[in-house]
Amino acid sequence: MKILLGEIAPFFVILIMLGVTAIVSSLIVIIEKNKTKNLYTIKQKASLKNANIKLVTSYCSPAEMHFLEQLHKALPKDFIAFPYVSLEKLLEPDGDNKVDFNIASSKIVDVCIFLQRTMEPVLAIDLYTSNPLSQTLKKIDEDVIGMLKKVNLPLIQIKLQETYDIDILKSDLLHAMNPIVFAKIKK
Repeated sequence: MKILLGEIAPFFVILIMLGVTAIVSSLIVIIEKNKTKNLYTIKQKASLKNANIKLVTSYCSPAEMHFLEQLHKALPKDFIAFPYVSLEKLLEPDGDNKVDFNIASSKIVDVCIFLQRTMEPVLAIDLYTSNPLSQTLKKIDEDVIGMLKKVNLPLIQIKLQETYDIDILKSDLLHAMNPIVFAKIKK
């Protein structure tokens, strides 16, 4: 009888450990479900109809608007440019890990040039000013630069100015673009 109890005791210890593990796992699942439920409840209570908002009265600064006017003069007819383009519209996750993408998706490029026919992004523009008092444009985030390089979207930095030489601006833009873009125009 003593031999039998000695052989069964480890079996009971293993059963007790499995039971404790199952109870702890169940508690963790219940706690996580409650956290998610609470977040959903908070989101439900936030109502857009009661949001304290107002209309932005100037989407672009006068200097940015002047640049965009000159940019449209410099761009060949096959291209179109838009200001303040979110990376969420330029990139998409590749694989299961979406954490980095979700962080980056809220970032923007100052101006993005697209092939007009297909709306394929072909060049990103970072605008900057040498005026230290101006907070209109900040230097582009290093993470954004890295992500644009990763997807082979060229980036050019252009200083905001009072006057632009359209031919030089056009030359700078076309030289910064990937040569493959021009093959796509002829298709």
